[in-house]
Amino acid sequence: MRILLGVIVAAVFLGVAGHGAWRNTRLRRSGGRATAEVIDIAEHESTSTDGQGVTTTQHKYNAVLRFTTADGQTVTAEECNSGGMPHCQRGQQVPVRYDVANPRTVEINTFSGRGNAQIVIGLIVAVALFALVVS
Repeated sequence: MRILLGVIVAAVFLGVAGHGAWRNTRLRRSGGRATAEVIDIAEHESTSTDGQGVTTTQHKYNAVLRFTTADGQTVTAEECNSGGMPHCQRGQQVPVRYDVANPRTVEINTFSGRGNAQIVIGLIVAVALFALVVS
Protein backbone atom coordinates (compact mmCIF):
# COMPACT_ATOMS: atom_id res chain seq x y z
CA MET A 1 0.00 0.00 0.00
CA ARG A 2 2.87 2.36 0.84
CA ILE A 3 4.41 1.83 -2.58
CA LEU A 4 1.12 2.49 -4.37
CA LEU A 5 0.55 5.69 -2.39
CA GLY A 6 4.10 6.86 -3.09
CA VAL A 7 3.71 6.20 -6.81
CA ILE A 8 0.38 8.08 -6.90
CA VAL A 9 1.80 11.12 -5.08
CA ALA A 10 4.90 11.12 -7.29
CA ALA A 11 2.69 10.88 -10.39
CA VAL A 12 0.69 13.91 -9.22
CA PHE A 13 3.88 15.97 -8.79
CA LEU A 14 5.10 14.78 -12.17
CA GLY A 15 1.76 15.71 -13.76
CA VAL A 16 1.83 19.22 -12.29
CA ALA A 17 5.40 19.75 -13.48
CA GLY A 18 4.51 18.35 -16.92
CA HIS A 19 1.49 20.63 -17.28
CA GLY A 20 3.57 23.70 -16.41
CA ALA A 21 6.30 22.70 -18.84
CA TRP A 22 3.72 22.06 -21.60
CA ARG A 23 2.10 25.49 -21.12
CA ASN A 24 5.51 27.21 -21.07
CA THR A 25 6.55 25.48 -24.29
CA ARG A 26 3.24 26.30 -26.01
CA LEU A 27 3.46 29.98 -25.07
CA ARG A 28 7.13 30.14 -26.06
CA ARG A 29 6.41 28.67 -29.51
CA SER A 30 3.18 30.36 -30.49
CA GLY A 31 2.40 32.94 -27.83
CA GLY A 32 2.28 36.66 -28.36
CA ARG A 33 4.65 38.98 -26.58
CA ALA A 34 3.94 42.31 -24.94
CA THR A 35 4.96 44.55 -22.09
CA ALA A 36 2.43 44.64 -19.27
CA GLU A 37 1.89 46.85 -16.28
CA VAL A 38 1.34 45.15 -12.94
CA ILE A 39 -1.84 46.89 -11.79
CA ASP A 40 -2.44 44.81 -8.68
CA ILE A 41 -1.31 41.73 -6.75
CA ALA A 42 -4.17 39.29 -6.11
CA GLU A 43 -3.92 37.20 -2.96
CA HIS A 44 -5.63 33.82 -2.88
CA GLU A 45 -6.07 32.02 0.41
CA SER A 46 -6.88 28.36 0.85
CA THR A 47 -7.27 26.34 4.01
CA SER A 48 -7.18 22.63 4.54
CA THR A 49 -7.62 20.41 7.55
CA ASP A 50 -5.77 17.14 7.93
CA GLY A 51 -7.15 13.98 9.49
CA GLN A 52 -6.00 15.08 12.96
CA GLY A 53 -7.87 18.39 12.91
CA VAL A 54 -4.85 20.59 12.12
CA THR A 55 -5.84 23.44 9.83
CA THR A 56 -3.29 24.95 7.46
CA THR A 57 -3.77 28.21 5.58
CA GLN A 58 -1.83 28.85 2.39
CA HIS A 59 -1.45 32.18 0.60
CA LYS A 60 -0.64 32.44 -3.11
CA TYR A 61 -0.11 35.60 -5.10
CA ASN A 62 -0.78 36.40 -8.76
CA ALA A 63 0.11 39.62 -10.54
CA VAL A 64 -2.87 41.31 -12.20
CA LEU A 65 -1.56 42.49 -15.56
CA ARG A 66 -2.78 44.98 -18.15
CA PHE A 67 -1.32 44.84 -21.64
CA THR A 68 -2.19 45.40 -25.28
CA THR A 69 -2.08 42.47 -27.72
CA ALA A 70 -0.53 42.69 -31.17
CA ASP A 71 -4.01 43.23 -32.66
CA GLY A 72 -4.70 46.20 -30.33
CA GLN A 73 -6.92 44.49 -27.74
CA THR A 74 -6.40 45.72 -24.17
CA VAL A 75 -6.40 42.78 -21.75
CA THR A 76 -6.50 42.68 -17.95
CA ALA A 77 -5.79 39.25 -16.50
CA GLU A 78 -4.08 37.42 -13.67
CA GLU A 79 -0.88 35.62 -14.52
CA CYS A 80 -1.07 31.82 -14.77
CA ASN A 81 1.67 31.04 -12.27
CA SER A 82 1.12 31.88 -8.63
CA GLY A 83 3.65 31.73 -5.86
CA GLY A 84 4.05 31.92 -2.13
CA MET A 85 5.44 35.43 -2.53
CA PRO A 86 4.80 38.04 -5.23
CA HIS A 87 7.66 38.13 -7.75
CA CYS A 88 6.87 41.66 -8.98
CA GLN A 89 5.45 44.91 -7.65
CA ARG A 90 2.43 47.06 -8.41
CA GLY A 91 3.32 49.63 -11.10
CA GLN A 92 6.19 47.55 -12.51
CA GLN A 93 6.50 46.99 -16.27
CA VAL A 94 7.11 43.31 -17.07
CA PRO A 95 7.56 41.28 -20.27
CA VAL A 96 4.71 38.80 -20.86
CA ARG A 97 3.78 35.97 -23.16
CA TYR A 98 0.12 35.30 -23.83
CA ASP A 99 -2.02 32.80 -25.67
CA VAL A 100 -3.05 34.49 -28.93
CA ALA A 101 -6.35 32.58 -28.99
CA ASN A 102 -7.09 33.43 -25.33
CA PRO A 103 -4.97 36.41 -24.18
CA ARG A 104 -6.21 36.02 -20.59
CA THR A 105 -3.82 33.05 -20.43
CA VAL A 106 -0.72 35.07 -19.69
CA GLU A 107 2.54 34.58 -17.88
CA ILE A 108 5.33 36.93 -16.92
CA ASN A 109 8.24 36.12 -19.21
CA THR A 110 10.94 35.76 -16.54
CA PHE A 111 12.39 32.64 -14.91
CA SER A 112 10.16 32.88 -11.83
CA GLY A 113 7.19 34.25 -13.77
CA ARG A 114 7.12 31.24 -16.08
CA GLY A 115 6.80 28.95 -13.06
CA ASN A 116 10.13 27.26 -13.74
CA ALA A 117 10.91 26.94 -10.04
CA GLN A 118 7.66 25.04 -9.48
CA ILE A 119 8.43 22.77 -12.43
CA VAL A 120 11.92 21.98 -11.14
CA ILE A 121 10.67 21.37 -7.59
CA GLY A 122 7.86 19.15 -8.90
CA LEU A 123 10.33 17.06 -10.89
CA ILE A 124 12.74 16.73 -7.95
CA VAL A 125 9.96 15.67 -5.57
CA ALA A 126 8.56 13.18 -8.11
CA VAL A 127 11.98 11.60 -8.72
CA ALA A 128 12.74 11.47 -4.98
CA LEU A 129 9.40 9.82 -4.21
CA PHE A 130 9.86 7.26 -6.99
CA ALA A 131 13.36 6.51 -5.66
CA LEU A 132 12.06 6.09 -2.10
CA VAL A 133 9.22 3.74 -2.97
CA VAL A 134 11.27 1.65 -5.39
CA SER A 135 14.18 1.12 -2.98
